[in-house]
Amino acid sequence: MLKIIAIITIIAITAIITIIPILRIIPSNKIMTIIIIIRIIAYITLITVIRSITIIKIIRIIAMSTIITTIEIITIMMIFTITKILGIVVIAVIIAIKTIMMKVAPREDGNIATIVYRIVYNHS
Repeated sequence: MLKIIAIITIIAITAIITIIPILRIIPSNKIMTIIIIIRIIAYITLITVIRSITIIKIIRIIAMSTIITTIEIITIMMIFTITKILGIVVIAVIIAIKTIMMKVAPREDGNIATIVYRIVYNHS
């Protein structure tokens, strides 16, 4: 139980450190800010319900964002502390998915969201 609380605290701190500069950069883009907040909540939730979640679901949640962040790497490494090799494989897969998405998806947020949704949900 203490381990879970510690993990959540670390992620929350990392999330706050990561979100502050991002919020300063994009004060006009409210949609992007909301997406970032939702992502951070998703990671914290992910850690708390770690036992009942599958690797595929983890990949799906993380693949929803276009650029891999430190929070994602920390989250994955925490999930796969027992099997670090598997964690590295998952990171590699996610980076591959994101690279493909960055080439396929136009720069607009709406289009990226649509393409991500198609890739993640329709081809599983």
